[in-house]
Amino acid sequence: MWQKTGNTIIIVYMKTSWVKQTGNRTEYVDVHFNSVVVGHNYGTGMSDIAGSCTHEEFLNGRFQGLVAERFGDEVLAEVILAVKSTGENPEHNKKRDEIRQLLDFLETIPEDPALRNLHRHQDTISGRDIYGNISGYKSMIESDTTVFIFEGTRGEIRHKREPGKIVFKLNFFCTCCVENHDVYYMTGSEHFHVVSPEGKILFTTQKEKLEDEKFGSYLRIGNVYKNGGIIFFSYRWFYGDRNPGLIRYEQRKGLAGRVEIDEE
Repeated sequence: MWQKTGNTIIIVYMKTSWVKQTGNRTEYVDVHFNSVVVGHNYGTGMSDIAGSCTHEEFLNGRFQGLVAERFGDEVLAEVILAVKSTGENPEHNKKRDEIRQLLDFLETIPEDPALRNLHRHQDTISGRDIYGNISGYKSMIESDTTVFIFEGTRGEIRHKREPGKIVFKLNFFCTCCVENHDVYYMTGSEHFHVVSPEGKILFTTQKEKLEDEKFGSYLRIGNVYKNGGIIFFSYRWFYGDRNPGLIRYEQRKGLAGRVEIDEE
């Protein structure tokens, strides 16, 4: 919101968060750019209990009684005003712009209907299935000529016909991996990565600058899959308010195909 005094415009940031402390119980209301969250906890994340709804649902009455009960009618009126004024909130609009840019980015990847439900096909290999198959966080996957062992951010490749091993550090915490022709395709830290038999990163969605990344914040990468020679990974929206999807990767084209799905 803004106020004009003479020739001066003063930006007034609308309050979007309310907290009430009663003993060791913390109650809160947060108005986000796309939702309203009402909850409480006892000082730890494990004790947190919260519910959320869209702006429209809140204005139609959802959680309003709970907010009034916990905070009073005056705070309820403030929350309603904050929801109604979200279109004038610069921080909320900034997040909406960022999401619009991500939607535009996804539109640049060609539609590939053949990917739909391919992650559920009986012949599809899930990269998540090998996680921890040695012990704890330690995992192993092998090709015809190499063995790749990873644990957290440490990678190790052994060539079956040659002595010794290649030890290298990953810039991410690897959780899922598939192999195709001695090249390893993996996901971790909300990104997708391709590693050569020599331990070099051939492709990654991770960028040096956070502001250049398309994945990792609102848009997050989950599992990686292999079906025949097709390599693809799943993605989801952090807020869960849009459909997840699958993206196919090709070494020459990069992100070569995309389809939305009902669930990851």
